[in-house]
Amino acid sequence: MNALVLMTDFGLRDRFVASMKGVALGINPALPIIDLTHEIAPFNIWEASQTLAHTIPYWSPGTVFVAVIDPGVGTKRRSVVALTNNDHLIVTPDNGTLTLVAQEQGIKNVYLIDEAIHRRPGSDSFHTFHGRDVYVYVGALLASGKLRLDDVGKKHIKPLIQLHIPEAEILPDAGLKGIITKIEHPYGNIVTNIPYSWIDALGASVDQKSMLQVRVWHKETPVFAETLGIVKSFGFKSAGTPLLYQDSQGNLGLAINQGDFAKVYGMGSGTDWRIETHQVISGS
Repeated sequence: MNALVLMTDFGLRDRFVASMKGVALGINPALPIIDLTHEIAPFNIWEASQTLAHTIPYWSPGTVFVAVIDPGVGTKRRSVVALTNNDHLIVTPDNGTLTLVAQEQGIKNVYLIDEAIHRRPGSDSFHTFHGRDVYVYVGALLASGKLRLDDVGKKHIKPLIQLHIPEAEILPDAGLKGIITKIEHPYGNIVTNIPYSWIDALGASVDQKSMLQVRVWHKETPVFAETLGIVKSFGFKSAGTPLLYQDSQGNLGLAINQGDFAKVYGMGSGTDWRIETHQVISGS
């Protein structure tokens, strides 16, 4: 028996998550069920893809993830089970949620869920809650060993739906360019897709107490332009001070020590949020 890990945009205020857990425990009362998060922003497949990809590497092979951010529920969008190169199983709609998993962990095989067979008994007439009626039902069967992966459905040989994620760049004028990929809650830290190691290209480092000019745009509107110091961790700046740091995924991050960077500066995430760093300035 393997762990069943749930990720949704359902929140915890209403009945949805509890209903899913009830279905899973009905299949096996001893099934270990863990919440990854139920606070993905509604319909935000981009955020779901990142959260999933950056969580599954820390779980044992065989763990079953049920990821339900499903604005296309009830339509002809496909339902799949993906087997990663590290032998994790992910039960999810094929709507882009698997984008970063495919890029960062790799996917061995994908199976189309035969919803005519594998769905909660008595749920044929329901079309708006596949998290309960299809995904957690299949996930619980897989995690408890009551359903073999090969019996889920046919292998899916077509390409998975992929989100467009711009790549970070090293600019000719000794700058770095990327996007804001995520806001880390509850702290409001800014996550970028710029590898932290790239600050070497600017001649910058923590040891030199380097400072970088940072600019952020939302679409074409300037949102932020300040010079920030690079530090090892938050406590190396006084409370309330903005800073640059290496986040826990190895990317360049922006934060305020004991503050909320995103809230203070009115920032969001996604491909419309562009960030550049330039001009190494001597620190003191």
